[in-house]
Amino acid sequence: MDIKRLKVDLQFYGVKIDSLKERVRATGAGPASNITFSIKDIPINAPVAEFLIKSTPYEIKNDFDVFRLFKSNEYITEIIFPKIPDFYNQKTEKGIPYYKIALFHGCDCIATTVFQNCNLWRDGSQCKFCAIEFSLKNDATVPVKSPEDLAEVAAYAKENDGISYFTLTTGSLKNPDNLLKHLCNCIKSIKTKAGIPVHIQISPTIDLKGIKELHNAGADTIGIHIESFDKKVRNDLLPGKNKIDIKTYILFWKEAVKIFGKNQVSSFIVTGLGESKDSVIEGSEMLCELGVYPNIVPLHPVPQTPLAFKRSLEPEKQIELYEKVSFFLNKYNLSWKNSLAGCVRCRSCSAISEFENSI
Repeated sequence: MDIKRLKVDLQFYGVKIDSLKERVRATGAGPASNITFSIKDIPINAPVAEFLIKSTPYEIKNDFDVFRLFKSNEYITEIIFPKIPDFYNQKTEKGIPYYKIALFHGCDCIATTVFQNCNLWRDGSQCKFCAIEFSLKNDATVPVKSPEDLAEVAAYAKENDGISYFTLTTGSLKNPDNLLKHLCNCIKSIKTKAGIPVHIQISPTIDLKGIKELHNAGADTIGIHIESFDKKVRNDLLPGKNKIDIKTYILFWKEAVKIFGKNQVSSFIVTGLGESKDSVIEGSEMLCELGVYPNIVPLHPVPQTPLAFKRSLEPEKQIELYEKVSFFLNKYNLSWKNSLAGCVRCRSCSAISEFENSI
């Protein structure tokens, strides 16, 4: 069994779980309409969106609580689903369910979106694969997570569910200073009460000095996500973020590496958006030269978004990109294993980690 190829396949084709719908729930804070499971200690976040699984050859079946993966009815391997975390059954002193404050993700991570609104949605310039505000409309979360509540959930999840790090994402605010101040307070509170590594994701709209403030607050790693280096994709699908030029991103990446260190800074590069192959390869090489980990993530279609029915990159093309980028990771001595917290360490939504040191 080629686990690298299998993970790529599963993230492209998706997997049927028809007989398990009562037993298996979609898990966040990764893409919606996805499930997370493990094969031989490899975490995999795979789509279960209806339009994909109509034609997928992959299916998970339950045999007396032993879960098995099949392809075209041929047995491949056993899989393991993470247990529903105990913290999902708890509430804060204010009566807010913990699952509205943070969600279990991957194998040992919790994640949250600190500000569930994004000002780019106000004028329709949001990223076209983004669903940040839908969970708020569905009453699945709260608009703003307080430092106290995040710390409470983190401490409980560490003690009772074996959580070892926290990922904080956020929507953009019109007032970057207020955003930065609140994020720093959240990080400080989590570190004080739970003492676990924290990953923070920001866009380069805050003051450049804010990177140092986030690190001083206790953040261990930082994600500054370009999403795509392709000019047409950025213009068409990332109209709001496209207003930030590449030079600004480079400035922030350099400052972040200077402060957080090599391999503790990352950037998403989403594939399957219609980008050129060269934009991914050349952009990844530049990131690696800077000491930034290029987290190559295939598009995971999210319901209700403009790209809800768009397939990601075909497996062979995705594998080619993984192999090319892996060469740069090895050349510049970058690895998911050295990341202290966040999506790079989690590995669920991308197979880039499985291609490290394999070429």
